[in-house]
Amino acid sequence: CGNRWRTHLQDLVRKSVANAAEARAMEGATNETVRIAGCLPPLAECYDDDDSGAPPQELSETYAEILACLNGVDIVLVETIGRSSEALACLDAISSCPDERLRGAEVWVSFTLADDRGARLRGGEPLVEAALAVLERAAAGGSKLECLLVNCCAPSSCEAGLAALASSKDLRRHRFRAGAYANGFLKTTDEWLGRGGGEGVGGFRRTANDCGDYDDRTGLILPSAYARWAKKFVAAGASVVGGCCGVGVEAMAAASDALKR
Repeated sequence: CGNRWRTHLQDLVRKSVANAAEARAMEGATNETVRIAGCLPPLAECYDDDDSGAPPQELSETYAEILACLNGVDIVLVETIGRSSEALACLDAISSCPDERLRGAEVWVSFTLADDRGARLRGGEPLVEAALAVLERAAAGGSKLECLLVNCCAPSSCEAGLAALASSKDLRRHRFRAGAYANGFLKTTDEWLGRGGGEGVGGFRRTANDCGDYDDRTGLILPSAYARWAKKFVAAGASVVGGCCGVGVEAMAAASDALKR
């Protein structure tokens, strides 16, 4: 059963890359104007704050299997990572990849943070420490780590994470871009898991309601509100802005328009 599942997963990943390439070609675009990112996801529960998980070698081997299916992508995106051990395993898999194109591909690493302003990974590590670890591992392995991001957490958490990356003296000796793509839910993940108070973690929900940021019917962030957050992300140091869970097409269009002005 395990081998059949692995084969099915690999087939899905390959088809996803092919579909993305086909969509790009249908629009008459090239990899200079539209870039395809292939995902190396968390292998453990990304919202779990327990740091236990598979041994590093097992993680790297599994990531190597997924990576082998990403031939054709322009960016290897290591995303929604809640503990640095998984990001390091991804980098090990990339640096040892037999495919030269994938081994030399641009790499982005994105961490998911606790839904407060503490700039901590969901596994508990300080974001700056995790960022420093992956930057040093990438340099040692020759990986082209170009961008560090935060994602799949409250907008206020993303803003705090960006500020922590920008203000760290230890990170200043490394060259990297920063980015953020937040969740758009009124109820944060920490609240959903029962880790937050009634008014939201770090005052997030209370602030959002005061500003009228969320649709009362759906609980999803309004396009105008996400546009304001996108501008805050850029002010905090982001050069890459996107949207994660609960951020729809209209919200991303509003953010794009706001950042063009």
